[in-house]
Amino acid sequence: MAMRMSNIRMTTTVEKAKLLETLRANLAKHRQIVQEARDGYIKQARAALEKRLEQLRTGELVSLTFSLQPPADYTEVYENSIAMLEWNTAATVELEADEFRQLVRDEWDWTDQFLLSNRRYSATAASEAASKKNL
Repeated sequence: MAMRMSNIRMTTTVEKAKLLETLRANLAKHRQIVQEARDGYIKQARAALEKRLEQLRTGELVSLTFSLQPPADYTEVYENSIAMLEWNTAATVELEADEFRQLVRDEWDWTDQFLLSNRRYSATAASEAASKKNL
C-alpha cells in the first residue's frame, strides 16, 4: 500500500455507474471472505469446545482459554459507500487518490488486518493474503 505513504494529491473523475459496479463486486468478494471466515470460525470453535468438554468429562483439568478471534467484517463500509453513490445525483464522481485506492482498488487502511485475521478461517482470505508480499 505504498500510495498511502506517498501523499499523492492527484484526483480523477470516474463514471458513477462504473464505480458502483466495481464497488458492488468488491463487496461481493468481501462478503465471500466473511462468510467463509464465519463458517470456518464456527467449525474451529465447535471442535475446540468439544475437545475440551471431552477432556473435562474424563476428569482432566484443562484451560478454558481459547485463542480464536471472531472474524472481522467491514460490510458496513461498503454498504455506506454504495448508498452515498446511489444518492449522488451526478453521472460522474471525482475521487482523490485515497478514495480511488479504497473504492476501486479495494485497498482500505484495514485490508491487511482483515485478511490476516480472517485467513485462519477463510481460504479466499488466505489466498489474498499470500498474494500480498508484505503479509
